[in-house]
Amino acid sequence: MTKPDFIELIAKQGQIMRSDATSVFELYRKMKIVNATASHGYEIKHGAFLDQDVITRAINQVNAVKH
Repeated sequence: MTKPDFIELIAKQGQIMRSDATSVFELYRKMKIVNATASHGYEIKHGAFLDQDVITRAINQVNAVKH
């Protein structure tokens, strides 16, 4: 999956804005929850990280670090 597609997936699953989804994507990359592969693009380690409540917690974590 390409990066824009993955960000769109996070936005749709979390029912959030694209800018927040981009922040979640970067957090997931930093925490190695999302990996880039040569053959498949970006892959997530576990589908639970795409649950709406988990995405909401990730946004809260990103916002806590920003402030």
